[in-house]
Amino acid sequence: MCICYISYMKNMIKNILTDENFFFIHYQCDDFSIGRKIHSLSVLVNGKEIQFSSTDEAENIKTFCDKVNELQRDGLIPIHWGQTKHHFGEAHIKNRFKELTNKNISLTYIEDINLSALLKNYYGERYIDHPRLDNLALLNKFNTVEQLENNSMTYASDRIKLISKIYFNFQRGTLRVIKPEKIKISRQDEIKNNLPKPQQQKNNEPNNVIEELHNNIFKGNSIYLFKKYFKNKSMTLQSRTDFRFLFEQMKKDDLIHNTVSLGQYIKFIGYYGYYEKELKAIKLDAPKNIQRTKDYNEYKDNLKITLK
Repeated sequence: MCICYISYMKNMIKNILTDENFFFIHYQCDDFSIGRKIHSLSVLVNGKEIQFSSTDEAENIKTFCDKVNELQRDGLIPIHWGQTKHHFGEAHIKNRFKELTNKNISLTYIEDINLSALLKNYYGERYIDHPRLDNLALLNKFNTVEQLENNSMTYASDRIKLISKIYFNFQRGTLRVIKPEKIKISRQDEIKNNLPKPQQQKNNEPNNVIEELHNNIFKGNSIYLFKKYFKNKSMTLQSRTDFRFLFEQMKKDDLIHNTVSLGQYIKFIGYYGYYEKELKAIKLDAPKNIQRTKDYNEYKDNLKITLK
């Protein structure tokens, strides 16, 4: 794993905790092989849990969405476990509300942290056996086996508290995971994939070995504009909008090769701490991008970029 990626991740976690600008979200639903019903939704903020689990499923969803949107308007960042799939997360919640009421509802997680993906990228794919959330609970003695049973009276409440415990212990560096040497490797492909990786250089930029990737993405010396914006904005894995803004604006300015797809760009920025597999679309002329455009143009003018 790239050293700069780990550094940005550590800084991001430290800043979030210091600023106390986050909250936890979780919800419980049917097994997707059975149905789509949402039984309860929970928000945990400043140590206080708010649970939406009345007999009116649609009302639960509405009040949950209202609360999440309210907290995000106040600048708080949602932390969740794996809510980035089309069948689990904001898409499922909105679709379920549509099914129940035939109405649309607003819910978009802004700069959210997927704790499940964060831990996997930080510790490696094999840091704990599946199901990871349950096994982390047992390994760290956060919950008993009884508390992890679906039919437990306090299951939903235990779940969101468990996610918060995992997060805080990860932030403090006290989260217990399975050490790589304890993992049994039997297949040849596993042996190959688990060989020690070459030592990375300790600097603030990704290793020079990715210089060829720069040339495949950016035209001329426009990579320096990307780096300047990245550094001055102190971008981290949370900077989804900034990463997408750079892609769209530099494409518009003909500073990124026409043949470069969004997927190729996302793979490239993985070296700069962004590990998600998608970037939501944005509008360059949106009010929230006015300052981004101003800063971008300032960096561009200062660097006096000349394309060859």
